[in-house]
Amino acid sequence: MFRLLATLLVCTLAACGADPPELRGASRYIELTSRADFAPCRSTLPELDTFIDEVFIALDEPAPSTRFVELLWFSPEDRDRSEDWPCSVNAHGCTLNTEPLVKIASLDIEHRHELVHAVHLRTLGPGHPLLREGLASYYGNAYLDHGLDASNFGEKIAQLLDPVDSIEFPDYAFGRRFVGATIERHGIALFKDFWRDTPENASGDDFRASYESTYSESLDAALSLIATHETIGDPLTRCVTPPVPWINADLLEFTTGGRCEDDGSTGPVALDPLVFHRRFTVEVVEDGFYEFLALGGSLTGTALVGSSCGTTQAPQFWNVQADAPHLIELSAGRYLITVGLHAAAPPESVQVRVTRIQFP
Repeated sequence: MFRLLATLLVCTLAACGADPPELRGASRYIELTSRADFAPCRSTLPELDTFIDEVFIALDEPAPSTRFVELLWFSPEDRDRSEDWPCSVNAHGCTLNTEPLVKIASLDIEHRHELVHAVHLRTLGPGHPLLREGLASYYGNAYLDHGLDASNFGEKIAQLLDPVDSIEFPDYAFGRRFVGATIERHGIALFKDFWRDTPENASGDDFRASYESTYSESLDAALSLIATHETIGDPLTRCVTPPVPWINADLLEFTTGGRCEDDGSTGPVALDPLVFHRRFTVEVVEDGFYEFLALGGSLTGTALVGSSCGTTQAPQFWNVQADAPHLIELSAGRYLITVGLHAAAPPESVQVRVTRIQFP
């Protein structure tokens, strides 16, 4: 979510008498502040810097040489104090177009959607609401439009264009499908031309004229194609770490644990109790069915998240509940496995088991 009203900062981020946020960490691009007493896990800010680098590369824009983002992390309790929270009531975060640093307020310390907003503000400008929210969702919300019911896609886009509220954008999945498919069909250079030629407050007719002038095709014809276009699930996930080795052709096992302070740990994603993430790469060499199991640890609910890497394989995204096997059909390729852990003394561990299932 993106907000233009920098005047909101007068009360909210100045705290209106509340304790001001304190610096909790800093990196090449990010200054992390919060009123909550915590420290980011060791690899959180370096990984967010890497993500920001990837966004600049994807947009074919030069990255700055100085820090340009203040990420203000809110606890749910801070968010519930309406005088402190600068975003809408139900939002998980928002970005404010301020100087010298773009300010992001967020419940999520790894809020990639809002980081994309920060990047486009420093490169392409604010942008039309459909384009800016679609762009932030395409690069920052993996798989958001997968499984989308696009039977009324053209009608839905028309509703988003006339009128569009600059504060609340009503449907991020449709925005992601429109922007992602447009970039995948025509490339980033033309998309940037379209962005810059479309005023932020363009009417539906003006938006249509800008699209048709840029792409030399009717918007209606494009929407009929975009509706059935399966966008890349996560265009910026590279899975560059070496994959976990298989024990044999049908079994892979590994155990992860440690502390928030260890290399490779990101988060926290919650403070009470503190929960953090560790990520691994798994390589599937043959199409087939695979059973995932996460054993141990103290998390209830989702203990593991899997997703496909890169842009050359069928997109997949799945959740694995703690101590419950999950069967999924996968194509050959690399997958990112994210494991959740509680911070505990001594550190807890989770065993991840992947079994190839061969049916008779």
